[in-house]
Amino acid sequence: MRGLREVREPMTVPDQGQQNTFPPLPPRLVMARTPRLPSSPPAPFAARLRPVLAVFIAPLLAVSLAGCSTQKPPTPVTLVEGSAAGASADTPSVPFALGVTAYMQQHYNEALQYFSQALTQSSGSPRAYNNRGVTYYALGDYAKAVADFSAAAQSGGVDAEQAVFNRAIAYQALKDYDRALADYETLLSRNPRFSAALNNKADILINLHRYDQAVAVLDEAIKVAPSDPDLYFNQALAQEQQGISARAMANYDRAIALRANFGPAFLNRGVLRLRLQQVLPGCGDLQMACDFGLCTH
Repeated sequence: MRGLREVREPMTVPDQGQQNTFPPLPPRLVMARTPRLPSSPPAPFAARLRPVLAVFIAPLLAVSLAGCSTQKPPTPVTLVEGSAAGASADTPSVPFALGVTAYMQQHYNEALQYFSQALTQSSGSPRAYNNRGVTYYALGDYAKAVADFSAAAQSGGVDAEQAVFNRAIAYQALKDYDRALADYETLLSRNPRFSAALNNKADILINLHRYDQAVAVLDEAIKVAPSDPDLYFNQALAQEQQGISARAMANYDRAIALRANFGPAFLNRGVLRLRLQQVLPGCGDLQMACDFGLCTH
């Protein structure tokens, strides 16, 4: 919850993919990949997944910023990205396509009606089930999202694997970590190189304070996807909780090198630098985080 974290909101199936020693500082959610809304033809299962990011700003940040400027501390941020449009051969093209359009326009109640119509006309298309689950997720009805993803997962094939991935994210939103982990383990038993599932598994381990295991899982994910900045960011979060500041700093550096506008990485690195008495670079990082929209004025 690459996930992503967001931990992140459901993703569509495209056409082609905590921390400081200053108590009481709650752990930050790591990035989880989001479930995907299917389109036609189905994407390769290893397609790139974009994260939804939820950063919880702790009281320490307010203190840090107060030492650097008069700006207010950042407020919680959620970044959502989705993709894809179209319909498949097993789904009535008109209601399905209208549902995708409504979803992309964030008309979620309208999208629900269209996907339900598509399900009625197609005798239970797994892709329509998946898309309706994505829509329920967007509306915050995670239990119904789980039910629809489960119905989609019964179809078998690549679409079923996508539905299992989406269901795991919905379980994360419900904080049903045991079932989420079980789904990720199922996916990883079939494809050990599924970096998004590795990332989201690590997200759960971080939330369960199992930091050593999270770091080990992210090591495996980085071997698979060494150019993914989210993985370094998430590993840095776990390493901060372990008290390994030097490694955490190096991973924030890597994340920023890979994504120059990675505001949350600037934010976390700035806080870490201030903890290490690196005042000027720390304030510079916090200013960059503000420049990328993580501060309110």
